[in-house]
Amino acid sequence: MPTTVRMPPSRGGSYRCSCRSRAYPGSFLRFLTDCGYPVASESKLSTRKRTGRFAARCGEAGRWWPPCLDGGGKGWETRVRDLRAFRAAVRQHRRAVGRTQQQLARSIGLHPDVLSHKINGTDNAVLTTSDVVGIVTMLASWGAVATRADMLALLDPMEVPPDAIPATSWSVPSLAALRETGNDVAASGPVVPPAARAQRSGKPSGAAVSLDQPPAPPQPVAQRPRLTPAPLPAPATALIGRERERTEVATAVAASRLVTLTGAGGTGKTRLALQAARDLAGNFADGVAFIDLAPVRDSSLMATTLARELGLASASAETAEADLKVALRDRELLLVVDNVEHLLDETEVLARMLAADPAIRLLVTSRIALRLYGERTLRVPPLHLPGAADGTGAEDSEAVQLFIVRARAARPDFAPDGGELAAIAEICAALDGLPLAIELAAARTRLYPPRALLPMLRSRLALLTGGPRDAPQRQQTLRATLDWSHDLLPPLARRLFTHLGAFAGPFDAAAAAAVSGNEDPVVTLQDLVGLADQSLLEVIAGETPSFRMLQTVREYAQERLAETRELDLVQRRHLEYFLTVALAARAGLNGPGQAGLLDEMEKAYPNFRAALKFAYRQAEHDSRCLADGLRLAAALRPLWQQRGPRRGRAAARSAACP
Repeated sequence: MPTTVRMPPSRGGSYRCSCRSRAYPGSFLRFLTDCGYPVASESKLSTRKRTGRFAARCGEAGRWWPPCLDGGGKGWETRVRDLRAFRAAVRQHRRAVGRTQQQLARSIGLHPDVLSHKINGTDNAVLTTSDVVGIVTMLASWGAVATRADMLALLDPMEVPPDAIPATSWSVPSLAALRETGNDVAASGPVVPPAARAQRSGKPSGAAVSLDQPPAPPQPVAQRPRLTPAPLPAPATALIGRERERTEVATAVAASRLVTLTGAGGTGKTRLALQAARDLAGNFADGVAFIDLAPVRDSSLMATTLARELGLASASAETAEADLKVALRDRELLLVVDNVEHLLDETEVLARMLAADPAIRLLVTSRIALRLYGERTLRVPPLHLPGAADGTGAEDSEAVQLFIVRARAARPDFAPDGGELAAIAEICAALDGLPLAIELAAARTRLYPPRALLPMLRSRLALLTGGPRDAPQRQQTLRATLDWSHDLLPPLARRLFTHLGAFAGPFDAAAAAAVSGNEDPVVTLQDLVGLADQSLLEVIAGETPSFRMLQTVREYAQERLAETRELDLVQRRHLEYFLTVALAARAGLNGPGQAGLLDEMEKAYPNFRAALKFAYRQAEHDSRCLADGLRLAAALRPLWQQRGPRRGRAAARSAACP
């Protein structure tokens, strides 16, 4: 493409060169210097000769010089562009489909800052013809332009001719779907691409055209529905920590088209998904869309809800999925689908959406994995606690940092000292590092200092209430969050879940079967895996898999168990089972595997202690519990003698608050 140097329309304007995409106010010599011409080495030459050599250097034969020096030179052009009108039109069309200027810049291959300078005419940046064509065609592909006439009208403010759009571009589905005019057929004839005009007229346009070949009849094209998704919700507060998780999500989205974030209620799955989506927005030409499925109670309405949230007006629930497939075809879009755990019966809709367009990617949040082909699950863990294996101090812990930030929102003068930091660390550990629980506890610092708040956490569910009014109902109290998960369980799973509240530490399938009254540990193991899939249990991998409950979840299970008539029965089974375990270990302590047995007893110490507490409470009116409690204490004597009671208490704390 030949270089074009554009003169300013009046004195004080700017010289513009298409090979440099820059504007140079005032000095023509500065223009030549910045374009790379060796002005200093040819200072004796006249401006006219410098100009000629510059033109030859840029690839245009002949000599060019400014009209003001020669009365009008060949190769120069004066064009007046209305950049302000073009900028306003682009903004109007872009916002109509919910797109940002950053998405537009990434889609046409420019850095957002570069496009900002060009479209605003700042920093001597110039919007080139190829930039204008790229912007207009991208708006058309987004559905922001309804007709070809509207698309070509966007070129007028920048004085870009219609022929600047390559003929091959009109065959792209997004451009081919455009109507000719607002009334489908213009009074003076349809707007036709240059190549088609050449065929109809028999005149070549840039290439030879066969005159013997009759013009092809126009093919009717269906207009693709326009997507108008809602933008990502803007968080009111900054995300604390989660750097590693954000990297893991970005890697997973790059490798898999369906990524599901799982985890217990209150771990911050939605917050992490939104932040990850913002991090990745620039990688998708059609941007990011967010859909919250929490309000949907009927799974059969899932496709209808997805279509409505993307701005599609489906005629019926039966046509909603078909409309989705048509609208998503040829889109490069990241779709964030939030709260899917209660609609698992209809998640195949998401699989069919992925099959309709290979460029669509889904980032889903659910307390339960979707179990769809190609799904990659990432568990969102609680926040990092102080005193973990890596030796993190209280001030460096993500959980403690979150508590301090939220406490200052409730009490601006909150400035914890060393003793209060230690109390905050214990509070975060007692709350298992759950962000929701920590935020609810931090709000209480308006009334209680951390040292006074710590002992009140013995009743977490009663204390941790009063979340933000604009938050979903299930996130305003810790109990409501757990109610949401509990209500999704089938009846048999609910019964097993409440029975597991008797365990104060890790347990395996055999222990769970004994406490729940199930004679088949294999069946119980399958049920435990199901509860782990529901994010209500934590899995501890090993030769014999074991499970544990977060303390907040265990307190909720205990409340549910107390509502039934099985509380004493389940706790008695728990006492009997761990008495059997302790007696068996005690009998083997005289053999060569003494150290290993003591290790196993130490791991089970939280459950031994819970069993002893139950026996003590029941001793006054139940002689059998008294006898079993005394036998258990006698069996634990070697553990206390060789490891010490402090070691046992440390094991209890580590099992309760990892």
